[in-house]
Amino acid sequence: MTSLFSIGGLSSGLDTKSIIDALMQVERQPLVTLQARETAIQARQKAYQDLAAKFASLQAAASALTLQSNLLAKSATASNPGVLSASAGSAAVNGTFNVTVTQLATATTVSSASPLSGGLNLNVPLAQAGFYTPPTAGTFTLRTVNGGTTSSATITIDANTVLSDGVDDASSNSIIGKINSSGLGITASIVNDAAGHPNYIKLTTSAGVQLQMGSGSDTSNFLTAAGLTNAVITTTASGDSVQSFSTLSTANITATLTSPATRLVTPISGLDASNNGAFTINGVTISYSATDSITSVLGKINASSAGVTATYDPLSDKITLQSTKTGSTTISLQDVQGNFLAATGLLNASQSLGKNALYSIDTVNGGQPLSSPTNTISGVIPGVTLTLTSTSATPVAVTVSPNADATVSAVKNFINAYNDAMNLLNQDTAIDPSGKNSGILSGDTSLFDLAASLRQQIVGLAVGATNPQSLGDIGISFGAVGSAVGTTNTLQLDETKLRAQIAQNPNAVMAVLGGFSSTAALSGTGSIASISGTPSTVHQSGTYQITTAADGTVTAVFTPTGGVAGPPVTGTISANGINGSLIPGITLTAGPTLVASTQTITVNVQQRGVMIGVNDFLLSTNGSSGLFQTYQDSANDEIKSLDDQINTMNELLDQKQADLERKFADLEVTLAQIQSQGNSLIAALAGAAPVSSLSSSSSSSSSSSH
Repeated sequence: MTSLFSIGGLSSGLDTKSIIDALMQVERQPLVTLQARETAIQARQKAYQDLAAKFASLQAAASALTLQSNLLAKSATASNPGVLSASAGSAAVNGTFNVTVTQLATATTVSSASPLSGGLNLNVPLAQAGFYTPPTAGTFTLRTVNGGTTSSATITIDANTVLSDGVDDASSNSIIGKINSSGLGITASIVNDAAGHPNYIKLTTSAGVQLQMGSGSDTSNFLTAAGLTNAVITTTASGDSVQSFSTLSTANITATLTSPATRLVTPISGLDASNNGAFTINGVTISYSATDSITSVLGKINASSAGVTATYDPLSDKITLQSTKTGSTTISLQDVQGNFLAATGLLNASQSLGKNALYSIDTVNGGQPLSSPTNTISGVIPGVTLTLTSTSATPVAVTVSPNADATVSAVKNFINAYNDAMNLLNQDTAIDPSGKNSGILSGDTSLFDLAASLRQQIVGLAVGATNPQSLGDIGISFGAVGSAVGTTNTLQLDETKLRAQIAQNPNAVMAVLGGFSSTAALSGTGSIASISGTPSTVHQSGTYQITTAADGTVTAVFTPTGGVAGPPVTGTISANGINGSLIPGITLTAGPTLVASTQTITVNVQQRGVMIGVNDFLLSTNGSSGLFQTYQDSANDEIKSLDDQINTMNELLDQKQADLERKFADLEVTLAQIQSQGNSLIAALAGAAPVSSLSSSSSSSSSSSH
């Protein structure tokens, strides 16, 4: 049976979720307003951050135009770059001088006194004889030409062939025996190196007999391994001769130091109980162990601060140490634990001392010879650095001249940075009467004031300059006089004019852009006896009031001429002591007695370039109390306040929604109870009379009533 009290849904049939959502949407309108306000503040904050970044770049570009290195840049050219190169700084004097280089500076070197290995082993198979390049089995060819008759012999090497068995006759399986018995008239012998070690192979012929070696059909590399392929055959009246062009046996520089496989004449010994050793080079300790190799020890030397470069030459089988600095300074060597330096022949080897460079300059020392421990020479000609690369009896002319490129580049960077910053500022502050296309920061008069103040700084006159006196005088302007309205909003550069001014008088250009000078004078009596220097961060005329207490506390307050006093800066000073940090650039010197006193330092600016003022203005704008930081701090405070309000409102809304959900739940329970009671009543009535009777009675009653 369908209940007559059933309305739909669980009990009430109402879409309670939609009803609650609709009610909460109304309740959330104040929250939406707060969130929209926060979003707008964040967007403006981002716009200010972007502007601050542009102005930071502009300040960096302005600062570059206060540097003497950019404004008085010089170039130096040499007439013969193969002999020397030259560079010039801002302190260099324009002109030409002549340099003659008679000797280059070289570095001290020391090499192993003799080859590291003990030479070849004569009576062991060639593959184990200690060759740097082990010979392979196979054949090689020798030929002689005698009176137009050519004879040849093929020498065969097997796995057991040795260099010499001491007999070396026709029955010997030795290289010496095979060659001497070849019938070619060639005599083979083993030659010792300077240390008496068998390290070379020599072939000779008799008078009139020409020696030839090798064939395309050779299958053994013996001639190459023996250093004969690349050796020069010498012909004399007594015959031809050829000898290995380098030592054939070398140390095994990758084997562990104490292993016999290193093939050192003098084995490594004398390590401590832990098999560690050490030596010093120029007083720097190099530690090693038995598990190191010659290669790894050389790497440790090169990675140290000993001031040498260590190398191994496999052709001479020697280690060489070369000083990283030129000049005639010896390399100090000492074995501390173990005998590495002695075993490698370095400890007592003769050193080839480096040399100083010798040169002369016609304008210095009357043109007499000068000496330098390095090939890079600076300080002899003020502001000029010479790099010597070769000797020459012919003088090299060095010409120093103004380099306008650095100044022009720095000016272009500033102009681009200014226009870039102003374009963004104008875009953000644009005002559209319809309101549709207004900038995100439209209506912010502080930005208009900022732009106007910056422009005023740029078009101002340089203090102490005469001609030129302004940026416009050197080609930097907002356009020519009489330019059409709307065309003078960006900075422009007349590069031709700027370069002409630099060529004519670079110091005058420097004065307009970044020149600065001032004086500072102490007056009054008190604890401060004297001062020296001038302020390095204050570029305005004015006065410092210096207040000193008897305990040494000293305070400085700067008041610019016609301006407002700045914040006090406090420090300390002792009797007869100094303080160089209270006023950057000025050193205060106290007298023998400290007393409570007030004195004055008067600062007088004599020269100040336009870009000095521009840079100071931009530093202030982007500083901790500048416009951009002030806005950031204000925005952060406002966002924090809005976040607190939003969080509080969210808590209240959550509570409101919970209350609504509870009330609607209670309503559902109540309706469910009513529905249950209705169903019970219907059931009770149905038990007392048939439903059809009740319906007939109901119909009769209805008809009667009608």
